[in-house]
Amino acid sequence: MSLDLCRLKSSRAVRYRSADRRIGLKKRIATKFMANPKRSLELLDELVLLGFTDEAFALLHHFRVRGWRDTIASHRGYCEKHSLFQRDGDNERTQCRLEFVLRSYLEGVGSDCGSNIFIELANRAFNEIPPGKIVGKRAPAGLIGHKHRSEMNQR
Repeated sequence: MSLDLCRLKSSRAVRYRSADRRIGLKKRIATKFMANPKRSLELLDELVLLGFTDEAFALLHHFRVRGWRDTIASHRGYCEKHSLFQRDGDNERTQCRLEFVLRSYLEGVGSDCGSNIFIELANRAFNEIPPGKIVGKRAPAGLIGHKHRSEMNQR
């Protein structure tokens, strides 16, 4: 093998290795700034123990915009299947809303002392942290029912 061919092969290998390193670095940086779905599971566990219901969850979930009602169980299943949420995506925003509700509840924020406290806090969280990608495509208030998305697909 000629010396030029060896140099060519070795320079390619170096380029590939440096590209691999850059990709690895980008992945580490991306994961540092992306939400972990396991945190959503922890928040849901804490909130459910405090009396958080599917009704309140449906009000803070981004499917509310489309007039669908998501449940704690289906969101839990989604979180268990994924390792990361897209940065500033709707699921990360849902996680932020869950944190808002828990923090507000623990700080005693809210006018209602009954079970409706979580409904009030969920509505506040949704207004404070609106969905990202589907803002502007909100369903009218009359369309926001209490049907789960699986019921919507059965038509």
